[in-house]
This record gives sequence, C-alpha cells and structure tokens, in this order.
Amino acid sequence: MNSPNGSNFNLSFCGAGSGFLPRKRKRGGSHARISRLGCVAIAVIVVFCSRIIVAEENRQQLAPLLTGLGDHTYPLSNCSSKAQQYFDQGLRLFYGFRFPESLISFREAARVDLDCSMAHWGEALAIGPNPNSRYLGFPDDPTGAGLEAIKRAMGLLDFASPKERGLIEALNSLYDQTAEPNRNKRDVVYAEALKTLSEKYPHDSEVQTLFVEALMKKSAWDYWTPDGKPRPGIEAAMAALKSVMERDISHPGANHLHIHILEDSQSPEAALASAERLAETMPMVGHMVHMPSHIYIRTGRYTKAIESNKRSIDADRAFLKQWGDHKVPLGVASLSSNVKHDDPHPMDFIHMASVLQGNYAVSIATAKTIANLSKPYLALSGGLQRRYVKPMLTYRRFADWGKILSLPAPDPAYPFVTAIWHFVRGSAFVATDDLVNAESELAALKAVSATDEMQDHKTWVNSGGTLLTIASYLLASELATRREDFLLALFHLEAAVRLEDGLNYMEPPSWGHPVRHELGALLLTLNRPAEAETVFWEDLRRNPENGWALHGVWQSLERQGKEDRALEVLARFKKAWRDADVELKDGRAIGR
Repeated sequence: MNSPNGSNFNLSFCGAGSGFLPRKRKRGGSHARISRLGCVAIAVIVVFCSRIIVAEENRQQLAPLLTGLGDHTYPLSNCSSKAQQYFDQGLRLFYGFRFPESLISFREAARVDLDCSMAHWGEALAIGPNPNSRYLGFPDDPTGAGLEAIKRAMGLLDFASPKERGLIEALNSLYDQTAEPNRNKRDVVYAEALKTLSEKYPHDSEVQTLFVEALMKKSAWDYWTPDGKPRPGIEAAMAALKSVMERDISHPGANHLHIHILEDSQSPEAALASAERLAETMPMVGHMVHMPSHIYIRTGRYTKAIESNKRSIDADRAFLKQWGDHKVPLGVASLSSNVKHDDPHPMDFIHMASVLQGNYAVSIATAKTIANLSKPYLALSGGLQRRYVKPMLTYRRFADWGKILSLPAPDPAYPFVTAIWHFVRGSAFVATDDLVNAESELAALKAVSATDEMQDHKTWVNSGGTLLTIASYLLASELATRREDFLLALFHLEAAVRLEDGLNYMEPPSWGHPVRHELGALLLTLNRPAEAETVFWEDLRRNPENGWALHGVWQSLERQGKEDRALEVLARFKKAWRDADVELKDGRAIGR
C-alpha cells in the first residue's frame, strides 16, 4: 500500500502473500485472527505516523510549489528532484522580479537538499542587486544574507558541474569585497566573468540571460545616449538576448529584459513581440503580466496598457491565494517589493493611460485608490508622496476647479504634498479670476520648493524640488497669461519643458502631465498655430497617439488652412478619444 507521503509501505510481513502465516492454518483460527488484527493495527499506526510526518514537512516548508509560473527549467547536475522543482520556481520568480518569493523558493530548495550548491547560489542571486534596485539606489545586500548564501555555495563547489561552478564563482566576485572593495569594479568583474561563461557556453540560455542582467545592473537603466545610441555593453546585451529568443522564443527572463532595455529607447516598438508573449510565460506573476504595458504606453496602445494592468492585479491576487500563510522575508533582498503588499505600480499605468485617453472617471478613481494605498506610508518615501498627490494633479488636468478648492489642507508634516496643494489651488484661483489668492498660492509653492530639504527630497529618481519648480513655472505662466504678459508666460512654459525633458527616466514619468500640452495650447491661444503644431508633434513623438496632442495638431492644421491633413489627424483624434468623457478647446480640458 502507499502511505500518505507517497512512500511504499509493505504489509507482506502481516501475511499478505509473504508466507508468514502457516499455509494450512484453518480459516478463522485464533492465530490468523490475531495476526490479521495486528496487521490492521500496524497499518493504522503507520498511516497515522505518516500523516504526522507530512504535517511536520508542511510546517517546515518555507514556500509552496506554485502553479501558473510556466514550465521554464534549468536542469541541475547534482540536486534532488524536489530541490530541482524549487530551484526552477526560484529562477522563474527571479526572472519575474519577485525577489523575496524567489529567495524563499531557493531557500526551500536548499532545505530539502543541503548539498544543492545552486540553491544557495540562487538565494544569493535573488538577494543581490538588480537593475531596478541599482537605479533606485537601494543597498545591494541589506542584511548580509546574500554574502552568507554565496559562501555556502562556494563551500559546495565539489557538488557542482563545471558550468555551475563558473556561475557560483562569478556571483561570488560580485559579493567579494575583500578581493575588490569598489562596487563598480566588482560589477565589471562579475560582467566579465559571465561574458567568459557566455562565450564558453554560447547555447546555454540561462548563462546568456544572466550575462545580460549583469550588463544591465552595471548600467542601471542608462542604456541609451540622448541621440539613441547604445551605451557600452548594450549591443552585446541585445545580441545575447537575440540568440536566446531564437532558441527559446518564450524565455521569460530574456523577453522581460528585452522590454526593459528598449522601453526608454527611440524604438520601443522593437520590443512589441516580447510584450505580446511575455504575460503567457508566467501568467500568475503580476509583474510579468504588467510588463508589456511598459511598451504599450510608449507606443500609444493605451487600452492594451490598461487591460494588461488589470490582469496584472488579478494575477497577483491569485498568486497570493496560492502563497497562503507562508512568510515572505522583508528587508533581506535588495528589492523587497512582494505580492503580500499592494503595489500601486500597475495602477500608476492605468492612471496614466486613462489620462492620455481623456477618461476623467477612470483617471480620478484610480488616482484615489493609489493615494489611499500610499497614505499609511508617506513618511517612508518621497516616491509614495508623489503618488499620494495624483488626485490633486488629476483634478487640475481635467479642470475640476470646484473640487480643488474644496480640498482641505494636507498634513504639514509632508511639505511636498502641501506644495502640490498650493499649486493646484493656484491654478483653480486663476481659472476663477481670483488672481490675488493665486499669487499667494504661488508664493507658498515657491517657498517650499526653494528649501534645501526639498532639493534633497527624492521622489525615487528625481528631486522633489525639481518637480515643484516645474509646478511653479506652470502656475507663473497661468498668472502671466491672465495678465496678458504672453512673453513671460511663454518663457515660464519653455523653462518648464526644459526641466521636464531633463528628468531622469521613470515609467510612468515623475511629472505625469506633459508640459508641452500647455505650451501648445498657449501658442494656439496666441494664434501661432505653426509653432503650436511643432510642439504637439514633439509630444506625440514622446507620447504616441495621445488625444490631447492630436487635438492640438488638428486645431493647428485647421488654423493654417491645411484641411486635408487636418481631417486625417481629426480621424486619429476621434479614435484616441473614443473613451474620453471630457471636451477640449485648444488642447485644454474645458472647465467643469
């Protein structure tokens, strides 16, 4: 018979054909009855004990085996089948940027097979730096657990194949501060070690993908020059990704990294194929379902961006249900975002796409959800404060002046939030012809933005002071326009555009409402349609097929008498604006 934990339990010693019972014993004899009763008793005891063993095993289990992660595998040379399962899960989750869950899966692989050197390697891989943690400035190994893990892997090199030994020794070079104290130089050593391995094993997709990841974390989102040329190492990374996807078109890591490399390039559409197939590689990992929207947003596919992020949120909920009560280590991995904590990032994309489609109802509802999720943690991060002000900026974008003027003053403990409140109130006062109060709001906004504290205030990758300076220029331009000082108004808007263009890359952008829309609108108001057309086209290059800019181009062409082209653009505008609930005039929302 089979025990509950799958092991075979042989009852032959109880007389089941073993010859233990005398063959000529009379049926029903006392000896036979006693033997059979004893056999049943032993069976009951074994089943009971087996269940205890299984319960204990489940209690000790660090991570469940999940479904919905695809079937990607990297066969190991000397690990048990159970360890292999958890290793593959850890590697898939690493590729899906679920680093804490990846870490704990690798730990489970090591728990079930202590001699599995690659399980310890995986733990160090999941804990250590990655392109996102580097760009955001997070520490590489917050608690030192990564260093301990790679030391364990190094101690088990005798159990590793030559290729596995190469991967372990390469990762050790990233952690070994004794051999190289300088982090940037360790990055180079690590990338060079993986380059050597990639040349030795040109058909190993994991080696190639890890080589690309090493190059990307060394550059940390800085993959292209302003004129669109690849930074050092990026051509090699693109070549390696191409080779992987030619062999394995659905490789989860290669397709994911392909999107990240190209999203801020001048040809994001080159990653559309990866975007289309990525979600299906690991449909239960929300980040992988979300990632296509990084390309959809950059190529004007706003409805697809919204849909993919809705599915991403659903995927995370399903993942969490499977994960159950298993713990997730916090503060151990370099990037600790995990499925047990609501991540507003997919909602950031729904919000941005809805704004660019002119859908106020969805935009403001999403912005409020983001703000509510961020509110308990405002003291932890300037980035969360930037998220918290999304409703205020959305009210301004859609000209809901009454709503803005009804907002209570925010908690003064958060000056960035207070400054944005002054900004949107200033715009509302200008729109309602209360220029005295608008001036007071501008003065309050400038006072906050000029402080040293605000210049040092990071909304992740951009200074809060810079964002507030953009806001100051916008409000100053509105005041100057109302006073018919149009040269000054244009000066302020052009300065704001330059600041916006100089912001470090973030998706969605740190300043989520393109300034060129306001500059183009002012140029139309001043009857300078040719200049307005140029401004709106430039915005469309950056934010393809967004209705605000298409409306501005259409109006600009009409006023220049270019009727045929105007009709073409009008058709594009109507398509882009099909889900909108706001009317525009000169590229601006008509006030509510």
